[in-house]
Amino acid sequence: MLKPVNKSIMSNSFWLMVVHLLGYIVPVVEMAILGRALGPDGYGFIVVSLSAVLLMSVFVEYGFNLIGAREVARLKPDDPALAVWVGDIFTAKMMLSLLVAFSVAAAFLMGLIERISVEYLPPLVLYFLGLAFSPFWFFHGMNMMLKPVFLNIILRFVSLYALWCFVEAPDDILLALYIMALSGFINAIVTTAWMLCKIKSIFDVKIRIRSAVKIIASGFSAFLYKGSQDFSAAGSVVVLGGVSGDLQAGYYAPVDKLVRSATGLSGPILTALYPHLSVQSKLQAIHKGLLISVAFFLMGVVGSLIFMFAGSWLVELIVGSDFSESSYLISAFALLIPFRMMNQSLGMTILLPVGKELVGARLLVAAAIGVLAIGGYVASHTGAYGMVLTQLILEFFLCISLLLSVYFIRKAAAKTECNT
Repeated sequence: MLKPVNKSIMSNSFWLMVVHLLGYIVPVVEMAILGRALGPDGYGFIVVSLSAVLLMSVFVEYGFNLIGAREVARLKPDDPALAVWVGDIFTAKMMLSLLVAFSVAAAFLMGLIERISVEYLPPLVLYFLGLAFSPFWFFHGMNMMLKPVFLNIILRFVSLYALWCFVEAPDDILLALYIMALSGFINAIVTTAWMLCKIKSIFDVKIRIRSAVKIIASGFSAFLYKGSQDFSAAGSVVVLGGVSGDLQAGYYAPVDKLVRSATGLSGPILTALYPHLSVQSKLQAIHKGLLISVAFFLMGVVGSLIFMFAGSWLVELIVGSDFSESSYLISAFALLIPFRMMNQSLGMTILLPVGKELVGARLLVAAAIGVLAIGGYVASHTGAYGMVLTQLILEFFLCISLLLSVYFIRKAAAKTECNT
């Protein structure tokens, strides 16, 4: 008979795995449909545009998926504090959204954004709202992920079917954006309605500016830790598109998506293990976290070998022969897989559970800035290959830095335990 905590971990792991698999499989299928229909240049434009929107949504999401779920898990549906918490997070997201909107408007007025014409703005706004205001964190914390997951699956596959039926040529870029945006937007609307139905004291959901500001301030470390990874991922595509053009971004994106599909498989398991490791002593959490991290590194080595031998064939199978340059990129990008999986594990199984997320956040932010700054400079001379090489080198140094941080944290924890 499994202990309740283990049942909870297994249940959360399963449904989070479904969500993550969907989050990586669907973009790969989208990549196949759009890459063949639009070509590298048109596909590159869509990837750069949506990556820019993702950057904005990450700023609005602000790590609420982590801190929101953690707080919801402590509360009951009939607890008035739950409605208050939901209202505070919604208010915080609205405030951050206004800041993003003003920043984008200012950039347009100053002529800093010239690549996107006005006709593309409505679907991009819908895409942003669907990403930024999804209440998945609520259902994660309440352990009620079944219905949201199935809704997500249905909408994503309807979106894929619509893309397959209607997107046939490079002129269909706008239609493709609308199809992709509506899926996430409808999902956010329906799940938000479900969330409000689950709250017994719905009238306690209020807009409280001061409380929202406190949440934003208290969640800054979580935002740096969670957001820096997404900033690096989406930002690399945006920067590459800016310095080398949509064509190079189009070659880079399929490889990036395939590698992230492989490394992202560790995410749901690590997320589900996080609450369990958080209640361990520091030394126990570090010991278990190191074992888990080594296991993920070894799995990453296996994945890397698979991509090195079969990656070129896989790229051509998915997006076709027009993306021949992507086939050369994937062999180099595959070397990144074990280091990225280990870095994710060190953060989620050690740094976060022992309360040292700020240490990891600083290192991740430094790595993200390095990818965007150094990668952008190198890519301006060498194209997509320069961005791949920069990410590989920085991921290796990030791994070394995280291991050194864990060593010193463990040393301090052992000293504290001896003194007590």
